[in-house]
Amino acid sequence: MSERDIPPTWLGIYLNARLSRATTGMELARRAARGIQDAEHRKRLGLLARDIAADRRTLLQLMRTVGVRVHRSKILAGWLRGKAARLKPHANVLTRSPLRQLIELEALYLVIQGKAACWRVLLAAAANGAPVDEQSLRLLHDRANDQLAVAEDLRMEAGTRAFTGS
Repeated sequence: MSERDIPPTWLGIYLNARLSRATTGMELARRAARGIQDAEHRKRLGLLARDIAADRRTLLQLMRTVGVRVHRSKILAGWLRGKAARLKPHANVLTRSPLRQLIELEALYLVIQGKAACWRVLLAAAANGAPVDEQSLRLLHDRANDQLAVAEDLRMEAGTRAFTGS
């Protein structure tokens, strides 16, 4: 298959799918930050949520730059997925359990992993002529790796609290 045979819509479909996940991640990070009792952890997760929102804005800019139309239905789907996650029952119905915090942080970690994988794919495509900005993608990829480290640290601390009470 030559470069001319690749439908230009594939990039649009891929970026819109990533936008949907970015919206989910942003909602999840914000909700998780609001639910943390420890002030230091809340601050760290709040900064992570801010960075995730900034990455989503950068993705939107990238989409505009390459001429990809944003599908509002994908944004809505991501937003709804983020809200629906609240409906999952955990040990405590009326209050937030330590298990809920752990599960939210694990979900957030997976969203960030998916984002990092996206940036790696787009970097490889850019190296082979795809119309995306390598410099922006490298910055996004580095930020995703930093975010993974923070999310992992918070996740491990939440797991310790959930299973030992300390």
